[in-house]
Amino acid sequence: MGPVKVALLRAGRSSKIVAHGAGIGFTLDEPSQQSLGIVITSGGRHYCALFGGSIRANQVGRFIAVRAPVPNTCPGG
Repeated sequence: MGPVKVALLRAGRSSKIVAHGAGIGFTLDEPSQQSLGIVITSGGRHYCALFGGSIRANQVGRFIAVRAPVPNTCPGG
């Protein structure tokens, strides 16, 4: 089983991604993460999100942000 435990995506509404474990492939160990960009591929389509906005938790191994604005471009691209 992969690192994503929950992926709730709704067009034009808020999204939620919960992932943990060794399979993530990166760490949340920056002193000030500020945001987390993702690209999800499903059914041949790409969906982009940039989680930032109001940061609730920003510590080693844990990043929680709410009310992130819609990104102008796809993160990493």
